[in-house]
Amino acid sequence: MGRSKEILDLFESLIKTIRSMRGQYLLQTASTRELLCGEWERKDSTVSFRIYIEDGKYYIEFRYGNKINN
Repeated sequence: MGRSKEILDLFESLIKTIRSMRGQYLLQTASTRELLCGEWERKDSTVSFRIYIEDGKYYIEFRYGNKINN
């Protein structure tokens, strides 16, 4: 069990590092609109949304949940 925890911690650290590197890269190369693309959700809320680009156009997709199924 201890070895598994070490491996999971290592992967979590690796993922955080990659996300940080990606974020820094995007800040240097992407437009503000491109930086807004992604999944956005608010903690303790049943509403989230996704901003994405398709065929050169930006779209917002809202997702609604309910407290029973979340």
